[in-house]
Amino acid sequence: MAIRVSGMSVAAVGGVLMVLAAAGTIVYGLLGARPVVIERGELDTGQAWQLVASEQADGLRLSLDGASMSQVYSSAETFSDRPSRGYWAGGAGPGDSTFYYGPAPTTAQYAVFSAPGRPPLMVPTQPIPSSIGLPSGRFFIVRTPDRGKVTWRVTLKDAHGHVVPFASF
Repeated sequence: MAIRVSGMSVAAVGGVLMVLAAAGTIVYGLLGARPVVIERGELDTGQAWQLVASEQADGLRLSLDGASMSQVYSSAETFSDRPSRGYWAGGAGPGDSTFYYGPAPTTAQYAVFSAPGRPPLMVPTQPIPSSIGLPSGRFFIVRTPDRGKVTWRVTLKDAHGHVVPFASF
């Protein structure tokens, strides 16, 4: 006896699902690279976070996720000087935390975060892993101590302390 689902056998439904999954993988591959975890961390409370990168049709996408990519706290894509974009992102993280993150040119060795009345934060940049579809460059991520109450200015610097201009990613 064959099992039927809305007039189709379970084997036929399974076949259709396999074809759809394969098509989705192909489309995903054409539109953007598979997500790659480029940094992981944990808050003092034990809440995990990870920075995930992927290349989309119009540029780099970074998202701050929980322990699983199914929990996205904040994200940004197509980093540029266009008014609707920007060169970095600031957003929520786990709990009541706030993070700043973004891509940087290969010459940028660290990012300086400054805000009126606050001591500057010096954050080293790290290489973006050479993965299929990800651009060449570096990135930074920092959990700021202000819980989103302060707007930080970000300046990239090279190994000699010279300002490095942001670039589109």
